[in-house]
Amino acid sequence: MSSKKRKRWSPPPPPGPKFCCARCFDDDVLTEFIAKTATYEDMCWYCGNRGKLVGARKLQPLFRPLIEAYEEATPGAFLSRLLRKDWDIFAPVSSRKAGWLLENILDDPKFNTAKFRRREPAQPVPAWDWREIQREIIERNRWFHKTQIETERFEKLLKAVAVTADKLDMNWFRARLIEDGDAPYPADKMKSPPKENATGGRANPVRIPYLYLNSDVDTTINEIRPHAGEKLRIARFKLRPVKLVDLTRTRKSHLSPFKYDDVGLIRMHLQDASFLDVLNKALSDPIIPSRREYEYLPTQFICEFIKNQEFQGVLYRSHFGAGTNLVLFDDANAEVTGLRTDKISNVHAQHDCDPGGSSQEESWEPVLPVSNANPGHKEPNKADVSAAEQKNHSREAISGLARLAVASNALASTVGVGNEKEN
Repeated sequence: MSSKKRKRWSPPPPPGPKFCCARCFDDDVLTEFIAKTATYEDMCWYCGNRGKLVGARKLQPLFRPLIEAYEEATPGAFLSRLLRKDWDIFAPVSSRKAGWLLENILDDPKFNTAKFRRREPAQPVPAWDWREIQREIIERNRWFHKTQIETERFEKLLKAVAVTADKLDMNWFRARLIEDGDAPYPADKMKSPPKENATGGRANPVRIPYLYLNSDVDTTINEIRPHAGEKLRIARFKLRPVKLVDLTRTRKSHLSPFKYDDVGLIRMHLQDASFLDVLNKALSDPIIPSRREYEYLPTQFICEFIKNQEFQGVLYRSHFGAGTNLVLFDDANAEVTGLRTDKISNVHAQHDCDPGGSSQEESWEPVLPVSNANPGHKEPNKADVSAAEQKNHSREAISGLARLAVASNALASTVGVGNEKEN
């Protein structure tokens, strides 16, 4: 009998750095490509997840046009870090492993060890300057602008980041504080406020009410910032067929660099994506109440332009929660499907709602369709002009949009009822 001890079985090591999976990247084009071409399933060496793996070099044709937008330089930065900063491609992977992954994709160690910078184009692409647009509208010319937005380029950019309601198969929520002694609000009071009560918001001018919604209950409560002991009326909404501008996934999906094989387009879309990020931040960041009258003017101007491009709303990230905010230009495009009353138990806004708001259907009060509950409700008006006429009207009105927003805000002093929390 042999005296040698039998070795304990252990699983084989991961396939190693020559293979990667869809979870190594945060880009819709790459993940879709890997899902279609992956050959077998195992542990991924880069992200540590088990999934379908693909040879890293198979991604080389997708990366080559993007790499042409960069050049070796000293001083500079590692290319993997530049790509993470500019496009957020390697978000799920550590910086060190992202460098190794890029080396294996391009089959060249210099892309992991050398320093790079963005290559200067022969013909520079005009950059968006949000600060200059803000200064123009707030401090210089409120009616006739010398600093103009590139209208045609902005129109194309909005179309590139458009989404429809069927891509957002989810519930949306809105909350209102219930004053002591008041009855819970009915469904028709959970929509946008009457125009005579509508103060200026980050998207809407004074007396032009929009409907502000959130993607989950936690976010809608955090946006109101209630105190412990206060009661909230929460409404659940379902969207009608709408077309929206989505500022939340510009790099990952809409403006992915892997959609293009032209370096010039990649450079331009990097600027476009950065500009949309700035717009998203401008819509999300809180503003000191005393500055609202003028700080909201630039975002009101942009939203008015978007509205005139036949979009029904804008999606942007929430500053106070992990969810997404949605502003609808016409509240007839959302239907109340449920109501509930909740009480805030502490300053951290803990409550009894389930975060998704839909897994406990019995916790929601049933609501009749808005059209039945309110016979006077009107559906959105259909334009009587053609799409071409609407576009021309938008271009002619671009300089006057800020004037309308300023004139509307000038009425704020005459409005008796504020509703910053209601908006």
